[in-house]
Amino acid sequence: MDLGYVFLIFIAIIAFFVLSIVMGSFFTVETSQVAIVQRLGKFARVAGPGLNWKTPYLEMVVRRLSMKVQQFDVQVLPKLRTTSSFKSRSPSNTKSSPRLSNPPITSSPTRSNRLNPWFTTSCSAMSPR
Repeated sequence: MDLGYVFLIFIAIIAFFVLSIVMGSFFTVETSQVAIVQRLGKFARVAGPGLNWKTPYLEMVVRRLSMKVQQFDVQVLPKLRTTSSFKSRSPSNTKSSPRLSNPPITSSPTRSNRLNPWFTTSCSAMSPR
């Protein structure tokens, strides 16, 4: 075999590898998407829409996320106007009106006790008598 053919085959193989590296470095992202790019297994950047370039063998596109706004219809019922029959009474008319008494707090005040005074840690206030 002639030395010229060996050199030509060697150049063709190198050109093939260089071309595959260059062509593998470019990637496209659709208009309504973004791509997550990692470099050596760690987050590197978010690639926006269009033609992008990544470092060969060091960076890889891990995931493509859709940025489309997802809309859905929600049926909202109108608020009904209710007339209240409750009228404030003077203390002389409250003979038979039931009053709520504070349930006993059986433990030291905690955050939930301070936020809600009706909260008790035991169910003694709720048990039937």
